Amino acid sequence: MLFSRDSEKRYASSEIDDAVLTLSRPEAARLEWALKRRPVWYFFLVIVLVIAVLGGRLVYLNIWQGGYYAEIAKNNSLRSILLAAPRGIIRDRSGQPLVKNTPTLDGLIIPAGLPEDSSERQRVLDTAEALFQPETSLWREIAEERTFRPGEAFIMREAISQEQAIIYYSQANTLPGIGIQKSAQREYINGPVFAPVLGYEGKIRKEELAEYPEYLFTDSIGKQGVEKTYEALLRGVHGREIVEVDSLGRVRQELGAVPPRPGQDITLAIDKDLSEKLYVTMADWFANNDLKVGAAIALDPRSGEVRALVSYPSYDNNLFSGGIGSSEYAALINDEKKPLFNRAIAGEYPPASTLKPVVAAAA
Repeated sequence: MLFSRDSEKRYASSEIDDAVLTLSRPEAARLEWALKRRPVWYFFLVIVLVIAVLGGRLVYLNIWQGGYYAEIAKNNSLRSILLAAPRGIIRDRSGQPLVKNTPTLDGLIIPAGLPEDSSERQRVLDTAEALFQPETSLWREIAEERTFRPGEAFIMREAISQEQAIIYYSQANTLPGIGIQKSAQREYINGPVFAPVLGYEGKIRKEELAEYPEYLFTDSIGKQGVEKTYEALLRGVHGREIVEVDSLGRVRQELGAVPPRPGQDITLAIDKDLSEKLYVTMADWFANNDLKVGAAIALDPRSGEVRALVSYPSYDNNLFSGGIGSSEYAALINDEKKPLFNRAIAGEYPPASTLKPVVAAAA
């Protein structure tokens, strides 16, 4: 018996309809169930809430915080690089330098440039610590404060080696927020002889910034002697270079620069050769006569100028300018001869013969 395709479809459809109509109530319940309204309502409510939260956040970031993030984006693309001002040179009465500036490199941390992700931030800090090997943990406390202005830096390690600098530059793209800055370290000529007069210069401490708010964390400042007394003249004024950088901190374009203004050179009444001769003579005299400590001052009777001022024993002020270690500082503090004590200006001694100055004046 032959059937067409249309007749086959009609026959199959009629069989399905007859089967559905003859189903019992339990069988019909297994084929379909009513869709409950409450879960659907909850589902749509969650969708509406998510959309509302995302929309509110979008409005907040674009309207209320738009200017803030625009400033951050600008700072991320433009960077101000410090051009340190050379410190003034201190000379003796004949123009001979008593100190000079030696170029160095300092390892820096730029807190505002560190990654926001905590694990990535920790990786960068650990890598920088292993590379620069800072002597204290103060830098890590500074890094966690996050109260710095964009581009503001803090020194992790002064005067890093050439090898450390090469390793840094090979990994610079993977170390956001870490940098190297050109700097200069004071090198005192014949340090123990002139330390009581010149004092020394060192990196500014965090507590000193309250007294000198115009200074940066990377600045140096006079700590003792002439270096401290004439700090305002010796310091100079820093310059700035504005550059455009990419997301990895690489310089793409130099936009302009303000050159630094070097500090002023100053000339003292001290005679370098006379001071060195006086110090050597004192050292020999004390060694031959079993003496330990003393001081000597040479004055010009015509003008009252100090031509030489020596305190014995003295200390090498180059230790402080290069960042003295804790063991070296402890050795100076615990030395029974007290080399840090300036006996020429702070020592108390009984007066000698009061008649001799009268005879010398009469002559």
